[in-house]
Amino acid sequence: YTLAQMHEWRDMGEDTLGETDYMAETIRIRTGLSDTSTFSTLIHEAMHVMNQTLDHDLLDSLSEQMAQFLLDNGFIKKD
Repeated sequence: YTLAQMHEWRDMGEDTLGETDYMAETIRIRTGLSDTSTFSTLIHEAMHVMNQTLDHDLLDSLSEQMAQFLLDNGFIKKD
């Protein structure tokens, strides 16, 4: 999969932070997010790629917790 940042979101809502295009094998992340939100969104979309059957609410929670854990413990550096 390729990772891309998106400035414009066409038909997506204001609350959409990322999307996965399975046919193009691309994960797109909205620009202008905080480091934590960007990383959490990346984890969320990557988990979609790994397992498309996960409950979306569970996926939101797990990705936010994983991102915060990795950032808080220095595994990922903030800008």
